[in-house]
Amino acid sequence: MLGTVRYMSLEGMKRKTDVEAYLEEIRRLESTGVDPFRVQ
Repeated sequence: MLGTVRYMSLEGMKRKTDVEAYLEEIRRLESTGVDPFRVQ
């Protein structure tokens, strides 16, 4: 990873992403332990 990791507030994340879709994906990952987007 190159560059600087920076903090993003909830308001900033709402402008850039679909927060609900992100949270749903995290919930699915936590409940199943399976990441459907993981490259093997």
